[in-house]
Amino acid sequence: MIKNAFLWLKNLFSAQTIIKELKEKNSELEQEISKQAEERLKLQKEIDSLKITISSKPAELDVHSPCPKEKKVTSFPERRKFSRLELSVDIKYSVIGKEPLLEKQGRSKNISPAGIYLIVDEQIELGDVLSLVIRLPEDDHPIQVKGVVRWKAFVWVTDTTDTRTRWDLGIEFIDINEDDRQKISKFVFVSF
Repeated sequence: MIKNAFLWLKNLFSAQTIIKELKEKNSELEQEISKQAEERLKLQKEIDSLKITISSKPAELDVHSPCPKEKKVTSFPERRKFSRLELSVDIKYSVIGKEPLLEKQGRSKNISPAGIYLIVDEQIELGDVLSLVIRLPEDDHPIQVKGVVRWKAFVWVTDTTDTRTRWDLGIEFIDINEDDRQKISKFVFVSF
């Protein structure tokens, strides 16, 4: 009888130890879940702070193809001084100050004598200075210009088979030959 009582107490102590360990594990898991929820909320706020554009034709997202029609989630007030022309052409660019200086290719969405809307597949920071080579249609002489990134927008496109991202950039020309600015101005005016 005493032996049975001793075994019973031993089993009870083991059960209490197991319960204590399970409560500690549960507490650790609850803390981890809380930490993950905070991180998820922080990431969601970062995503919400980005300008997100959703394309209706994700297959056309490639920067070397024409710009797809897009639904803008966020808008900016119009502050431009010059008329813009919707223009989708390949643009060669490099980020000045980044080593090595690599020439990459993007695509324009529109252009004015003061700047260009550029679509690229890499993140470029606000304030970065780009060297651009622009070839207007039916013009054999490329325009070489430097511009600064004044605004950027992260674009996230999904379809049933793929998720792709890109960056849309607003570039203000800061170093442009006056003849080239006039050439762009005439091109925009004649195209209207």
